[in-house]
Amino acid sequence: MALVGGGSAGNVAGGTNPAGTGSNLNYIGDRVYAISGEITVNSNTVTQLDFTTGPEYIMATYQFGFDSTNMSGSDRLGYIVQFNGTKIYEMIPLLKPDYAIMSIDPLNLVIPPFTRVTIESITTEGADVGTWGVIAGRYYL
Repeated sequence: MALVGGGSAGNVAGGTNPAGTGSNLNYIGDRVYAISGEITVNSNTVTQLDFTTGPEYIMATYQFGFDSTNMSGSDRLGYIVQFNGTKIYEMIPLLKPDYAIMSIDPLNLVIPPFTRVTIESITTEGADVGTWGVIAGRYYL
């Protein structure tokens, strides 16, 4: 059953975020998802997703995407995942312009109850780069 309007639960379907993009976690039945929409980074770190879970634990997959059109050969692009302010995963590979269609493997996550999850896109150099992130999974009480 969805956590409708409860505490730190994210948006529910049909709530204030009907398109489904934003930094919050959305609940539909026992499923959860978050879609950041395009986030532009330029030699910095920018928050893609930022939400706090409720009393449930979540089994989910996170997929990072990007458009490397404006990147040069020395650029590094990736993401950082934090639970309650503690870094649990970082992926920042060296990319080259000819990797425009390169794929970064999905990351499986087990998110504990009452956890603040932040996922940030990061670049070390270069022009504006569009990134996005998607989490999809299931919650269990």
